[in-house]
Amino acid sequence: EHRYREHLEGRAPAAAPWQVRRAEGYIAANWDKPLEIETLAEVTGSSVRSIFRAFKQSRGYTPFEFAKRMRLNHARRMLEEAEDGGSVTSVCFACGFSDLGRFSKDFAQAFGERPSDVLKRHKGALAALH
Repeated sequence: EHRYREHLEGRAPAAAPWQVRRAEGYIAANWDKPLEIETLAEVTGSSVRSIFRAFKQSRGYTPFEFAKRMRLNHARRMLEEAEDGGSVTSVCFACGFSDLGRFSKDFAQAFGERPSDVLKRHKGALAALH
């Protein structure tokens, strides 16, 4: 027993909408770096549980799903703007994905086409220009 029990065992205060926006801003600015929920809690000044729950309630997805969406959008742009030696593998790793198969599956689910198809279409357009 101690006098702080009620503070420790009580509900954590909910994260405010501005904290969710701050978390989104942090993720957007650091999309190519590993994401840790503890860092988001620190950046937003809330608890891990609060920021995770507030993000899910206000946005309908987790901070990690938001980060994956950001990375997939960057990957798509990189594939559409790839130089001659660009590859799906290099884009995959540059965007923070560590598993090429998982990246391809997530990409296809998000955009309705494989990353290799986007790259082939871009390279075909480049070839037509030359």
